[in-house]
Amino acid sequence: RRGGPANHLDPVDIVECEENKPLHFKATVAVRPQLELGNFKGIPAERRVREVPDREVDEILEGMRKRAAEWVDAPDHPAEHGDRVIGKLTARVEGKIPEDGREREVNAILGRNQIQPPIDSELEGIRAGETRTFPVKYPDDFDEESLAGKAAEFEVAIESVQVEQLPALDDELPQRIRDQRKKALEEFLRYLAEQRGEDAGAAAAAGESDTPQEPGDSDEQTDGDESEPPDQGSESGEAKEGSSGEQQDVLDGVNTLADLRERLRKRLVERNRLISNEEVEEEVVAIAVGRVNVPVPQPMLERELDSQIESLQRRVTARGIDFDDYLTMTGQKSEDLREQLKPEAERHLRQLMVLDAIATAENLTATQAEIDQRVAQMAEALRVDPAEFRKHLEEGDTLEGVERSILRQKATELLLANAEIEEALLPAEVS
Repeated sequence: RRGGPANHLDPVDIVECEENKPLHFKATVAVRPQLELGNFKGIPAERRVREVPDREVDEILEGMRKRAAEWVDAPDHPAEHGDRVIGKLTARVEGKIPEDGREREVNAILGRNQIQPPIDSELEGIRAGETRTFPVKYPDDFDEESLAGKAAEFEVAIESVQVEQLPALDDELPQRIRDQRKKALEEFLRYLAEQRGEDAGAAAAAGESDTPQEPGDSDEQTDGDESEPPDQGSESGEAKEGSSGEQQDVLDGVNTLADLRERLRKRLVERNRLISNEEVEEEVVAIAVGRVNVPVPQPMLERELDSQIESLQRRVTARGIDFDDYLTMTGQKSEDLREQLKPEAERHLRQLMVLDAIATAENLTATQAEIDQRVAQMAEALRVDPAEFRKHLEEGDTLEGVERSILRQKATELLLANAEIEEALLPAEVS
């Protein structure tokens, strides 16, 4: 039987190989089981779409207001939790000012423990122009070993107490948020220019035309996982379809508070619809897989586990953590991790084999244009040159994984198109 990536055959064992003699060999191969699909159409499922409560829109609006807030001086205001205090701090350690004990600048928000060791409670109630002296003890595990465990005395002179002033919930709010974004961008560019020794004014002016998406304005959150090229040893051997284009700025075309509320609600409705689509897709595919007896060949499972562990190792290493240290921190051994991953790996492989069988049974194909488009999307998601990325896939013999990914997507779409899906609108309070 012809070997190669499509058949996922194990390496050949050479039995006899002598010069000028016929080559004799034996091969032990792991082949996929032939699946009896049965009827995979007409699967019943329910698409549950959640309504968007006013509370959720209000929470996002409040977050946007806080990011557009300004800090204003409050001369006679006693500092409270959440207020900003600005001043200078002098430390005396065991009765002496350390050799490097020059005054430290204080610019902290009370309640966030931004000064170490924490002294927020000592500064509550202080006013601008006041000075307080109080004892502190450095913790035994303090980062600076020369101070760890020692007693000290802090003298804090407060020059200013500031309170956070949120913009009003009115029709001026969208423009105030735009102004705050511009100001924050200019300050950031000015800071970068100062660090590089460049013209700070020119750098700030260069950013005037930029309108960055404010962090947190989007109702969708990401988990931070890095995108990766397909794993060469993985059974799945595929990458998620990249997104094309960036999401529209939430403030584009928004001029009033009512416009902003409507835009936020629309985003949340779209998010809930995407979530419900993903849920019903998982449900339909899971039912289809559950109707088929899918034995998982052990070599295929071992290869998938190898791939998953290698992928995890790359992600951990990318964060600057040695993988052995990671296992120690999580209280695991490599064999424990492998055993922990096994159920999900088996579930994943069963799903892939069923989707592949459906694609074959329905004569699904992937055109060259579809493959090219998917490669371009993957390159965009990874922020790499499309031509170089394609070359990487070809050299790694993983371009076939892109085709399989498209066929599996089409098989999933076929299952959904032929499923009997009922719509259900869930009240806002149902999670």
